[in-house]
Amino acid sequence: MKILDLEKTVEKEQEENVKREVEIMKNLNTDYVVKLYYSFKNETHLFFVMDYMNGGDLGSLLGNLGQLEKVVRFLNNSLVRPILRC
Repeated sequence: MKILDLEKTVEKEQEENVKREVEIMKNLNTDYVVKLYYSFKNETHLFFVMDYMNGGDLGSLLGNLGQLEKVVRFLNNSLVRPILRC
């Protein structure tokens, strides 16, 4: 389960990004995107029930690697282009 703090999400102006992420995960049925089973919220948090991905999300991985531009190019060629061909 992924849990997001609503206050931090608003402070960072990430509401639209979170909405897009949810829509993508709900509507795509592919091995390349994590499956979202259910989402809900309370007064303070957003909750996403999804498949477990060892190592966390892609954004965290990219931030930890340090060579962001090189990694983004590789991922674009390896992941994004094949998905767009689906």
